[in-house]
Amino acid sequence: MLLRNRDGLLPLSGTGRVAVVGPLADTLFEDWYSGTMPYRITAAAGLAVAAAGRGGTVETVEGVDPIALRAASTGAPLIAAGPRGRLTAARSDGGRGDTAGAEPVGGEAQFDLFDWDLGVLTLRNAGTGRYAGLNEDASVTADRRLPGGWDVHETFRLEAAPGGGELLRSVLTGRYAVLDAATGDVAMSSEDPADAERFTLMVLRGGVAAAVGAAERAGTVVVVCSATTRTSTAARPRTAPAWPCRPRRSGRCARSPPCGRRPCWW
Repeated sequence: MLLRNRDGLLPLSGTGRVAVVGPLADTLFEDWYSGTMPYRITAAAGLAVAAAGRGGTVETVEGVDPIALRAASTGAPLIAAGPRGRLTAARSDGGRGDTAGAEPVGGEAQFDLFDWDLGVLTLRNAGTGRYAGLNEDASVTADRRLPGGWDVHETFRLEAAPGGGELLRSVLTGRYAVLDAATGDVAMSSEDPADAERFTLMVLRGGVAAAVGAAERAGTVVVVCSATTRTSTAARPRTAPAWPCRPRRSGRCARSPPCGRRPCWW
């Protein structure tokens, strides 16, 4: 990709405030084939140094919504608990009373929702500063620095539940979240949405409104946003392509075993 510098836009001039907005404003993603970065300078960090050299300032806003999720079966908020940030929605009163009216308190109950389009999202816990990810035992912990790996474990969907509420679903396995009856811990183990835990989604602040506010306060606005291979269609299970299958010249499915989809995507 080539970018054309039109009308003398670059280098940025002036000594005022610069707003750097977007979900990738202060984040660097690695590709499957990019290797490990020898150093990391995000767009926000680089612009902050440049602006400071001219007496200016940078305000960084990702523009994502901080949310909370409350489990219907326990009435408790979903939190990241313990050293690894284990996702759980255990009743704070040990089951002795109703906690449904209590509001989520603290960063452990708040998640930054990154919407990567087509229903794919990631959840970064405000308490740990890490992304929620699926483990081999179907548990979920908010301990990942970034979405990564050949099979991406950090992407989810929130799907409307019959009768109201949201179902949390793993993009990798297609399975839904349930709560352990004894501990309230989350396990992405249900194949049937009817057996899945229902959550109430609460948007705590508007991310877009925060980005707009930063833009209004600034003399220059830089938007940093893009799709990433970690969260795009390339990171989704091949067993359920989100686009129509296309037949090969041979007319036979190249997958083993064949998916049975007509026409064949492969």
